[in-house]
Amino acid sequence: MRVVIAGGHSAVGKHLAAGLTSRGHTVFALVPTGHHHAAVRPTGAHPVTLDPGGRALAETLPLADAVVYTAGTTRGPDNRPGELTYAAALDSIGVRRYLVLTTNPPAHSDSDTPERTSYLAERAATEEAITAHDLDWTFVHAAPLADTPPTGLVSLSPSPARISRADVAAVLAALIPAAWSHRASVDLGPGDTPIAEAVARARR
Repeated sequence: MRVVIAGGHSAVGKHLAAGLTSRGHTVFALVPTGHHHAAVRPTGAHPVTLDPGGRALAETLPLADAVVYTAGTTRGPDNRPGELTYAAALDSIGVRRYLVLTTNPPAHSDSDTPERTSYLAERAATEEAITAHDLDWTFVHAAPLADTPPTGLVSLSPSPARISRADVAAVLAALIPAAWSHRASVDLGPGDTPIAEAVARARR
């Protein structure tokens, strides 16, 4: 399987790349500058530097069996949210499998600032726009991320507790081939169920 990771220089992206390449998959890690190559290469992924003209995307995305977005709030060259830019690109070339990592949707509050209200509205609109594309998308809404050792134990439910970035990456890898997660949102937090079992249970 060939997987493209958008945000391949992120901590989750590097954990995901290492896990996939250790299983024999080919991984392309999209990064903003060449300075990230040295950090990505030990994962076994092929680093690809994004360019303003979009040549890197044009050459890399058609090779993918799946694309995983771990680039956070990065914006695309058209100033749209990055995850929406990738969705449009994938739709145009016929690559269907697309996973987007975000955090659990925060609740609205009467004390929200205008900036936070705008952020929440854009986030909801972005996910809605992605669902309009002809893709097998999955939104993974993770609990707050932590740089802690993996436990291998999770819960596919919302949680305010922090979850290891390595565990998040392992769940993303497990979800890539999971047909039940197509066109679905998956909540993710720390728990007491082994990752493979949690993903298998959710299929039922």
